[in-house]
Amino acid sequence: MNRFRKIYDEPIVYLIDYSDLKVSEMVELLHEAENMMLEKSLKCCLISVFNDRNFATPLFMREAEKVTLDVDHLIQHQAIVGLNSTKKIILKGFNLLLNRDYKSFDSMDDALQYLLQLTPPKDNQQ
Repeated sequence: MNRFRKIYDEPIVYLIDYSDLKVSEMVELLHEAENMMLEKSLKCCLISVFNDRNFATPLFMREAEKVTLDVDHLIQHQAIVGLNSTKKIILKGFNLLLNRDYKSFDSMDDALQYLLQLTPPKDNQQ
């Protein structure tokens, strides 16, 4: 299963599926996504998927902070799916820390529709 993949072409939307991964695997996937995004160097939107078997540990959050700063110039919007109430509070803190507005959704469909509404097609200039 490819956990980092393009799911929509215009605008480009990538899915990062962290479901059921351990923290070390989440960090590895995070860096894989970072490398692919930097290699392609195209503006994009992201949907990150989590579930109740994922944990927002300090290690993962520090790595997410670093990667976000590295690829921020490429991310137009980000939606996050599958957060419980505790993780939603962590997301609020992350948004405040990095001055972002990442949104949480209960379903992939809602997250994708949100991103498609905000991002007009053919907006892929660097």
